Amino acid sequence: MTRTFAVVLAVCATAHVASAQSFPTPRVRPTPLVAPTPPVPPTPLVAQARPVAPIAPIAPTAPVAPTPPSPPAFPYVDVPDFPTPFMDFDPNVFTSIHDALAGIDFDGIQAATKDALNGLDFAFAQQPFPQPGPQPPLPPNPPNWKGVPEESAYEQARGLIERDQYDRALQALDRVIERRGTRTDAAMYWKAYSLSKLSRTPEALSVLGDLQKQFASSAWVKDARALEVEVRQQAGQAVPADSTDDEVKLLALRGLMQTDPEAGVPIIEKMLAGTASVRVKDRALFVLSQSRSTRARDVMGGVARNASNPDLRLRAIRYLGMRPDADSRQVLDELYRSSTDVEVKRAILRSFTMSNGANTSERLAQIARTEKDPELQQTAIRMLGMIGQSDAVDALRSIYTADSSVETRKTVISALAMRQNSAATLVALARAERNPELKTEIVRRLSTMRSQEARDYMLELLK
Repeated sequence: MTRTFAVVLAVCATAHVASAQSFPTPRVRPTPLVAPTPPVPPTPLVAQARPVAPIAPIAPTAPVAPTPPSPPAFPYVDVPDFPTPFMDFDPNVFTSIHDALAGIDFDGIQAATKDALNGLDFAFAQQPFPQPGPQPPLPPNPPNWKGVPEESAYEQARGLIERDQYDRALQALDRVIERRGTRTDAAMYWKAYSLSKLSRTPEALSVLGDLQKQFASSAWVKDARALEVEVRQQAGQAVPADSTDDEVKLLALRGLMQTDPEAGVPIIEKMLAGTASVRVKDRALFVLSQSRSTRARDVMGGVARNASNPDLRLRAIRYLGMRPDADSRQVLDELYRSSTDVEVKRAILRSFTMSNGANTSERLAQIARTEKDPELQQTAIRMLGMIGQSDAVDALRSIYTADSSVETRKTVISALAMRQNSAATLVALARAERNPELKTEIVRRLSTMRSQEARDYMLELLK
């Protein structure tokens, strides 16, 4: 048994040596080192294995070219796949199209088209397109006279009449008449006048009749009768041969006042005392106001004192207030003391403010101290706050100190607040005031004034 094993072992060693000399071992790339494996236990003796065919050497791999750098990445956009119709395009299609077009007679088509057009009637194309006719103008929006004070509505109506806008004046006059206030009789007169200018004679005569019945003792009755005669003459009654158109008279009078005022004043005085309409007298009074002569001032003073028509008196007072001379203001001062008409006195106070001449603040302060009518007293105080004279502030302060009435003092505070240079006076009054209501009113007024004294006093109250 031992000899047999030795013989087999010798044969295997000889075969191994012979195969190593005849077939050189191919070169194999080195493999990376790995951990040592544990020894394998000896395998049992098996039958002799076949010799393994040698492995052909591996050809060296060509070096790979470096990859070019990738372009910068852009935000990803999901673009849908579009069909590619040109992938199956047949280039012979152009040849087919060319052959098809070559068979079309374009000249014949053009000639046939001309013949067809020549047979059509294009006369309709030469007719002008109809243009829309002119649209009538839209009527003006009627003004909303609701809530407008009676005096304001009346004055606006008079202004509209002066501009010959009689339709609009009627709307304002109707509002005044509906309120049945102090201007009702005057509004009825001017309504009749406007209706006559619009050739609405029956309505004008009806309004004049109502005026004479409802206000038999009114100062407008005399003028209403004169207007009634004028309206009836325009309706077809005989007109006196010596009468001349009032507008022509006024134009001639205006030209005379520009060239020879001394000759024009007596004519105006006679016209104001005559039977001309109120509007003509009003315009004559305006022409007279353009003169600075003493005679013109005396005539206007006489109208302010003695004119039977209330509107003419108020207009004369206004024109006297527009004159710069001290004598005109003296006339107004005397008229204020002698008159008992509240409207006349109120108009004189407004005229003092318009003139703003010397001693105006003194006159207004004297009226504010002595006037018994509370409404006129407060009007004089408000006018003191509106004039630009520097001594008006001292006059208001003296009235505040002398009169303890709460309403009077409130009016003084309001008048002082209208003047930007009166903050120091208001601060002094606030510090001395013991009435919480009046002090609160002063502080409220000071809070709206932009002055250093007012700001300092506000900070003083906050400490």
